[in-house]
Amino acid sequence: MRETDGTNLILYRNLRANAQKLKDRLDRDNLNFLKTFS
Repeated sequence: MRETDGTNLILYRNLRANAQKLKDRLDRDNLNFLKTFS
């Protein structure tokens, strides 16, 4: 494995982790939004 591959893997993992956090937050916001208007 080349060094750049390792770096890309780390960046990719960070990106995935951030995307998941963002998705979780959006899901929570949507849930609160729906509760407010139901």
